[in-house]
Amino acid sequence: AIAAPQNLNAAAELDARDCSQLAPLARRAPRIALELPPKNHPQHTHHPRRAHTPSAAMPVDDSRMPGFYKLTVAERRERVAAAAGLDESDVAALAAEGELATAVADRMVENCIGTYSLPVGVATNFKIDGAQYVVPFAVEEASVVAAASNAAKRCLARGGFVSEMDAPVMIGQVEIRGCPHPHEAAAAIVAARKELSTKADAAMASMVARGGGCRGIEARVVAASDGPRVVAH
Repeated sequence: AIAAPQNLNAAAELDARDCSQLAPLARRAPRIALELPPKNHPQHTHHPRRAHTPSAAMPVDDSRMPGFYKLTVAERRERVAAAAGLDESDVAALAAEGELATAVADRMVENCIGTYSLPVGVATNFKIDGAQYVVPFAVEEASVVAAASNAAKRCLARGGFVSEMDAPVMIGQVEIRGCPHPHEAAAAIVAARKELSTKADAAMASMVARGGGCRGIEARVVAASDGPRVVAH
C-alpha cells in the first residue's frame, strides 16, 4: 500500500507566470467552503489576508441566507464578500469572465483549443462538524445548487453533517502467473516484506520525503481457470 504525500503542492512545478494566472482560479473553484464570520467575531470588521488553498475556511455564525436567490449576481458577490472577508481581488476573480489565459490552459491539457467557463453558485445552510459554511459549486446544471441547499437545510434541523476521513493510502497490485509453487511464493513475499518495503521506498524517495511511502505488503493465492495466481498488495 502506498501512502500519498500530505502536501501535494510540493510536487507542483509551476513558474511565477503560471501561478499568477492560476491565482484567480485558486480563489474560486478549488475552495471547498467559505466560512462566514460571526457578527461578534473580531474578524467581522477586519479580515486579514487568508491563504487561498483548497482547505481555506473562514468562521461562520449562521449559514442561513434567506432571500439570497432573489439578489442579483453582483449583490450576491458583495454579500458573500462582506460576510466572508473577501478582498477586491477575490471579488474580481469571481466577476471575471474567462480569467484562465490560453497560454496557461495549453500547459494544463493536451491539444488545447480554448477554455470553457462554468457558472459558480453558492449553496447555503451547510453545517459540517459543528461549523457552518456556504459552499461554492461550479456547475452547469440547473437545480443542483438549490437541491444541495434544500438538503442541507433539512439536515441542519438535525445538527448538520459529520465528516470522517480515511488515511491517504492507495493499494498497488502485482499478479504473478504460472508460478509452480504459489503458496510458497506468497509466504516468501510476506517473509521478505521488510526488505521489499525498504526497496520500494528507495524507488520513490521524493514521495517518502513528503510523508508518503510503502505502508505494508501482503500476498495471497487466487484460483483462476489457467491455474493459481500469486497476488501481492
